[in-house]
Amino acid sequence: MSNRSIWVDYAKAIGIILVVYGHVIRGIFKAGLPIDTDFYRLSDSIVYSFHMPLFFALSGLFFYKSLSKRGVAGLIGSKIDTVIYPYLIWSIIQGVIEASLSSYTNGNVTYREVFSLLWQPRAQFWFLYALFIIFVVASVLFSKLSVKSILPVFVFLIVRLLPVFFYFLLLVSSFFLALPFPFFFVLPQLTAKLLVQHLLLCL
Repeated sequence: MSNRSIWVDYAKAIGIILVVYGHVIRGIFKAGLPIDTDFYRLSDSIVYSFHMPLFFALSGLFFYKSLSKRGVAGLIGSKIDTVIYPYLIWSIIQGVIEASLSSYTNGNVTYREVFSLLWQPRAQFWFLYALFIIFVVASVLFSKLSVKSILPVFVFLIVRLLPVFFYFLLLVSSFFLALPFPFFFVLPQLTAKLLVQHLLLCL
C-alpha cells in the first residue's frame, strides 16, 4: 500500500468518526438530554466547519486519474454502482425503519418522505446524492474543457444554474448547503493538473 493510500485512509477514518460524533451529539441535544450548551455549540461548529469539505476533497482526489482510465461513460457507470446503488438501498432501509418507529422516537418520518428519495434526499444520504451529481458534471467538464476554464465554469454552475435547476429542492436545506462543496471536490484536480503542466514546461 502506498503512502498516499495510507494517509487517505486515515483521513477518511477521521472524517467518519467526526460524522458519527456530530450526529450523535446533535441527537443528544435535540432529545433534551443533559449536555453543556456551550460545549455543544463549540464542538458542533468545529466539526461541521470541515468534515464534509474533507469528504468531498477526498472523493475528488483520484477523480481525474479514474476519468482518464475509464472515460466519461465508464466513470459515471461505476458511480452508479458505488454511489447511486448504496444511496437507493440504504435510503430505503433506513427510511422504512425510521418511519415504522417514528412514534417511538423524537423523529417524525413518513413513508412519503422515504420514497421521495429521487428528488428529495434524506438525512445523511444527501452527501451521496450531491456527490453523484458533482461526479457527472465534473466528468463532462474535465473531458470537454481546458484546466484553466474549469473553475470559472464550476463557479457559474454553482452560483447560477444549479440553484435554478434544483429549485424544487428548496425544502431540502441540507442539499443547498452542499452547493459550495464542488469547490473542494474539483480543487485537488486543478492543483494536480496545473502542477503537472508547470513541471512539463520546466523540462
